[in-house]
Amino acid sequence: MWVTDAQDVFVKTLHVWAGKRIKYLTKWTGSSGGNSVDAVTSATWKQHGAHSMVWDMTDVGGEVIPDGDYRIYIELTEQNSAGKWTSIDIVKGPSPFELMPPEQPSFIEQSIVYSP
Repeated sequence: MWVTDAQDVFVKTLHVWAGKRIKYLTKWTGSSGGNSVDAVTSATWKQHGAHSMVWDMTDVGGEVIPDGDYRIYIELTEQNSAGKWTSIDIVKGPSPFELMPPEQPSFIEQSIVYSP
């Protein structure tokens, strides 16, 4: 999982659960250059499952991001190959929100909660 701004400029990697299969995260690598500074990392999961994350709204330098449009990306690996990915657009501002993106193959029951 990683975040870009509205122009798709890399902001921060949030989680990388792909120790052995990290080379197959091609979209993330292209966006981030493999930058996992301050990200939660762990071994490759043997199967897909529910994940949860918390983001403190900071960039890779530790600075709080300004209000505006952002995109959260999620990418999967499939065995020893690149997998599917999805993105969710959010608007960071002064008001809280909850999003429930529509389900799609491999990405179900997603939700985003923001409380400034």
